[in-house]
Amino acid sequence: MGKTSLMREVARRLQDTYICLFVDLQKAKGGPDAVVELGLAVHPHKSLWRKARGALGSACTQALDRMEKIGGDEIAVTLRAGVTAGDWVSKADRLLATIAAAGKPVLLLLDEVPIMVNRLLRGEDGAVTAAGRRLADEFLSWLRHNSIRHQGIIRMVLSGSIGLEPVLHQAGLSATINTFEPFELGPWDES
Repeated sequence: MGKTSLMREVARRLQDTYICLFVDLQKAKGGPDAVVELGLAVHPHKSLWRKARGALGSACTQALDRMEKIGGDEIAVTLRAGVTAGDWVSKADRLLATIAAAGKPVLLLLDEVPIMVNRLLRGEDGAVTAAGRRLADEFLSWLRHNSIRHQGIIRMVLSGSIGLEPVLHQAGLSATINTFEPFELGPWDES
């Protein structure tokens, strides 16, 4: 259907008006991975990246300084090492606050949110678990909180190849996305 291509094209067309950050959560296993992917999306925006690195903590910043000199793929590894299950919310909050203070509106395109949430919710047998429900609630509550906190500055678009509402309904978490407005993108016509 081209959902990801459409999001990238929107980002390309709006890049003069917005800081456009495309974050792919398809492989993310939870909040810490989402923060890393957000950090990686900020990296190409060099002036914003210099400010945003500090949100991830001093140890991570020092390691990133060394990596910047060397360059390359070690940035993702360093970010992953610097964000844990115990501190991802505070680091993500600081990172979004830094992004919001950039002086330009932000379009945050979060792709495959339902895939990540579904992965969080379910155990190996495919059933929703209490621990998974807690992790999904933590992530979605964080996302909801920040959509309200940065309203008008950071515009968030959540997308996925499966519907988010049915996944959340099964887990009793539908209220966690009540700040978002659904938009169904149907198949393209011939023209």
